Amino acid sequence: MLMEGAALVAMGDNRSFRGDAGLMLGIGPFKVALEYASGRSASVIGKPAPALPRRLHAPGVGAGRGDDAR
Repeated sequence: MLMEGAALVAMGDNRSFRGDAGLMLGIGPFKVALEYASGRSASVIGKPAPALPRRLHAPGVGAGRGDDAR
């Protein structure tokens, strides 16, 4: 989807966070990897930002991912 023109949107740019299992990778390393692979820059919209629900429910948006899988 990204290579076909979908927007690259990240909810943050953190390197790591402390989880139940210890230090975990944050969204930042994954955002940078996707930027590098696609040659595009991500929009970091933060959480909770008013643009977040509008962006995730916009036509043509196929996926959204949060930071807490529990």
